[in-house]
Amino acid sequence: MARRRKKLTFWSAWQLAQSQMNPIHLEDVEGYAKHFSEASFQKKLQMVGKTLGENILLPVLRAYYVLQSPTVSMREKALLLGALGYFVLPLDFIPDFLPGLLGFTDDLVVITFILKHIKDSITPEINRQAMVAYRRITAPCARHDVSPM
Repeated sequence: MARRRKKLTFWSAWQLAQSQMNPIHLEDVEGYAKHFSEASFQKKLQMVGKTLGENILLPVLRAYYVLQSPTVSMREKALLLGALGYFVLPLDFIPDFLPGLLGFTDDLVVITFILKHIKDSITPEINRQAMVAYRRITAPCARHDVSPM
């Protein structure tokens, strides 16, 4: 008798990513910082910005704007660079090319983990900047303007 293959949903991929990445160590995340650059971030937003929903793109943009803040410590910046470096990598724990948003569940786990550690640095102004950038990136007429700035 043939076994039925379980369908991988966003929620099951999220649970899988969380179970495989727990516990996440801050030092592990910092190692991905070398993969982040403004150019790689812009390129990633251009490729996937419109397909990522608010639940994934908004935390990424928050992390980006916290990174830009002059009041953030060097330790927090290292963590943010690592998380954003992980986001721009196409081949990570769950490859980004998987259908739909499944490939971004591990990215969301890493970003959420770091944002929880630096939550005191997320100001109302950073939330506002992230929301403005999110709306600009996902606007129907925003074909080329995916810059978070």
